[in-house]
Amino acid sequence: MLINQYIKISVLEKTIFEDIPSFFNIKHLQKLFDIYNFLAYHSGEFIYEKSFSDITNLSEPTIDSFISHLEDFHLLDRIYTVSNISKSVRRKKKVYLASASLYSNSTANFSSGCLYSTAIYEKIRDLKPVVYIDRQIHEVDFILHINGKIFPFFIKTVDVISPSELNNLMYFMKKNKLEEGYLIYKGVFKILDLNGYRIFLIPLSTFLASEISFS
Repeated sequence: MLINQYIKISVLEKTIFEDIPSFFNIKHLQKLFDIYNFLAYHSGEFIYEKSFSDITNLSEPTIDSFISHLEDFHLLDRIYTVSNISKSVRRKKKVYLASASLYSNSTANFSSGCLYSTAIYEKIRDLKPVVYIDRQIHEVDFILHINGKIFPFFIKTVDVISPSELNNLMYFMKKNKLEEGYLIYKGVFKILDLNGYRIFLIPLSTFLASEISFS
């Protein structure tokens, strides 16, 4: 409890009510804090600046600048989506808090799924992941580009995987001629061999505790 209070008061509130205003001229600090809290609760979800206009009565450009300030002070990140990994066109955005500890200490009624995905994002944050989603709503949570190779990661908050839950990951792998993909979940480590495609099922605890290395 004391740690939660320390993070909220010493990190969050000090950053938003003292540090950010010392660099930027902001008249609506409480609204900035309200936007942060809303984004914190929805960490790992798509964001639309227009929805904040209804909540805060601020213009979309102002809301966008507020979110940029929160990014500048490393409280959160906006992750862009791509529908074609060979092109740099970026479309919709997801928001992730920069740290899972910020998420769990920012909202009393947090979602375990959001905390789960935020912890995974924190682990790979420095690798600059993007989100894949196409017009048919085939979505893959994180795509990493490392040394000219593509590594897709899919997240499920379950301990048993059904075949249908692999559909989006398999679709992405086949479309991009990838032999391997990764699924992070609550179960045990397994390697699935599906007609020449290998999917590594990695327990969340193992993924978070391990050093990430790709050859």
